Order: sequence, then structure tokens, then C-alpha cells
Amino acid sequence: MKLITIIFFATYLLILVFRRYQLLVAWAGVLLLILLKLTPPKVALFSINPNVLAIFIATSLITALLYEVGFIDYVATHTINLIAAKIRNPVKLRVYVMLALVALTGIISSFMENVATIMLLYPVGLEVSKKLKVNPSLLLVGMSVAANLQGSALLIGDSPSILTAVFAKMDFFDFFFLKAMRYKPSLFFAVQLGFVFGLLILYGIFVGSLKGGEYSEIKGFVRERELKSKTPIFIFAGYVLVLIISSFIENKPANYIVYICAFFIIISAVWTLAFFNRRVEEEVDLLKHIDFQTFFFLIAVFILVGSLSYSGFVQSLANWFVSVSKRLGSNPVLVGYILIVTVSMIVSAFVDNIPYTMAMLPVAKSMADSLGVNMYLFIFGMLMGTTIGGNITPIGSLSNVTILGVLKRNNFEHSFWTFAKIGLPFTLVSLAVSSGFIYLIYR
Repeated sequence: MKLITIIFFATYLLILVFRRYQLLVAWAGVLLLILLKLTPPKVALFSINPNVLAIFIATSLITALLYEVGFIDYVATHTINLIAAKIRNPVKLRVYVMLALVALTGIISSFMENVATIMLLYPVGLEVSKKLKVNPSLLLVGMSVAANLQGSALLIGDSPSILTAVFAKMDFFDFFFLKAMRYKPSLFFAVQLGFVFGLLILYGIFVGSLKGGEYSEIKGFVRERELKSKTPIFIFAGYVLVLIISSFIENKPANYIVYICAFFIIISAVWTLAFFNRRVEEEVDLLKHIDFQTFFFLIAVFILVGSLSYSGFVQSLANWFVSVSKRLGSNPVLVGYILIVTVSMIVSAFVDNIPYTMAMLPVAKSMADSLGVNMYLFIFGMLMGTTIGGNITPIGSLSNVTILGVLKRNNFEHSFWTFAKIGLPFTLVSLAVSSGFIYLIYR
């Protein structure tokens, strides 16, 4: 147990230090565990969850289609122009347009991976910032924190939400109303409540940073993009609809999500070949939109965390959390809940949330079992702390790192404190509201 634990945390630390080479570091840790015969090949193999990988690939491909036909740009530019056309007050114009783009980023991020969302929308953010004559760091950082928060709203939003769904045997509908708990309001509503209060924080920050000005152009505020085809919208809607319908089918196969994803992957590939290569005479390579580094990193982390669970360390860590909770107050459930939410928030501000989520899911469940409460209380609290906590620092998530890279390339202010003065208050308020909602519902 000790050697497996040492290798795991050494690998974790090296991943933190050498983020650029995290894939190589993770697989080096896996090979070391296998070569030293600390982890049986069977344990390593069965630690890999095909459902998570299938959702990751399918969602990446389908959202890539939406990008290729211009759907994301179309929605963003038309929404912004619609708002700008109805507002004459210069300060309100700036604030409402910025908030609209932030909100739109959050909504889109609930359906697709955070970094992909940011990569698709940051050009619109730069264009809007130039038009509004504001420092784009305000808007782009606001977009990033919104994307991180909304990533946990739905099953297909981001890797931590996918990992949580598979671990807790949740389907798409369970993110709205949890069937296992008599249809109690679930993560979607907790996230939206936190998002509303987070937007209020951003509203205050935006208003405090802007000064009045006059604008002569209202119509055509930003250049509107056009759709090449509406078919990918129907493919995406079908994908989500099938996931929802399958939620109500009893006695489903263990890997039914793999079959659903495989079907829509084939549909996407066939349509791409038929539409782009024949009708538009434009070749499109969907594979370039898949983050294969994250895909293989997920596999390595599955094995690393599976080895840690196999060693018995996870249960020991859960027992320690429980003992601390009992010593710190007369209500160990509340103390334990606050402890796991707070620890998750702090850790996620500095480390990758994928390995942390995977390692802490069994810890959260063991804590709940030891304290005699349902596991969803601690699992959901941990997820909120992990996804929202990444907003505190610019290294807390890949979307934050991406935004700082964009600002740097365009010679705009991009310091640690530039990010923290927006991300920290947004995190504290949105996390307090969303985690508080979860505690009241699931305690």
C-alpha cells in the first residue's frame, strides 16, 4: 500500500509541476506500477471506464460539427446584436453585452468541453471588447469562470461531471431530477442558482470598471456569422434526446452509453463526408477537434486511481476525513460536508480537476457511508468544490490557462491578480450558493 501511494502522489506532484508533459508523466506512473507488479493487469484494465471515454469522443465530434457549420458563432453574434440594438445607454450597453456573452459561454459550456467553448468564443470576446473599448481581460476571464461553473450542469458538459455520473450510476435525466432520491432537484439547478449569483458578482465588477461613452453604431454591432447547415443541430438534439430517453429504460446494458455514442459518432462521420467533401467541396477533419492528449490522460488516471483504491488508501483517507469531522463539531455531517467542499475548492485552484475528481469520488462515498447519509450529498458537494474552485487562480483549469494565453498573445494585462480579483469573489459566492442548495436538498 505504501509504495503504491508514494508512486501515485509522486506522479500527481510531477503532473502539477510539469503540466505540459502531464500525459507522459501519468503513463510513466502507470508503467512503473505495472512493471513493479504493484497493480495486477486485470485491475488496471477494469479500472478504465469505456462510458466516460465514449461520451468524451462523441461530444467532441458532435460539437466539432456545430463549430464547422458556424453554429456557435451564429448564436453568439446574433444574440449580441439583438441586445445591442435595443440599448441606448452606453454603460448599460457595455455591461449587458458583456454579461450576455458570459451567460452564453456558460450555457454552451454545459453541453461541450470548457476549453473547446473558450476556443470557439474568445474571438467574439475580443471583437466585442474592441467595440466596447474595454480591456478584454474583464470579459474573457468572466467567460472562463462561467464555462468552468456550467461544465458540471449536465452529464456531457465536462470530464468531472462525466466521471461523477458514471461513478454514481447517474444518467442524463438525473442531472435535473435524481431518480434515486425520489426525483429531488439535482446538479443542474444547483449550478444555475450559483451561476445567477455569480453573474451578479460579475455585474458589480463590470459596472465598477466601466466609464460612460457614446456609441454611434448600434445595428450590426458585431459581424454576424451565417450557418452552413442546420443538420448538425438536429444530430446534437438527437444525441441529447436519446440520452434522456435512455434514462427511463430499465435493465439497460452496463455499457449502453458506449452504444449510443458509437451510433452518433458514425452518423457524424458519415454526414461530414457527404456534406463537406461533396456539397461544399471543403474537406473537414473531425479528428483534429478531439483532444487525444486528454483522452489518453484519462485512461492513465483511471489506472492510477484504480491502483490507489486497490491499495486501500482511499478508505484510509475517508476514515481520516470522518474522524476529523467528528472531532470538530457536534454535527459531523455538516462539518464533513464543509470540509470536503472546502478542500476540493482549494486543491482544484492549483491542480488538474480530472485526477482529483477521480480519486475523491470513492472518498466522498466512503465518508457518506461512515456518517450514515446518502452518498450524493458528499459527491455533489465535492464536484461543486472541484469545478468552481478552479476559478480562483489562472492555473486552476485549462480554460483559464487558455484565456491567459490569448491575452498574452494580444498584449493585454494578464497577471495572476488580474484573474484572481474576478475569479475569487465569483468562486466564493457561486460555490456558497450552489453547495448550500445541495446541502439543504440532500442532507
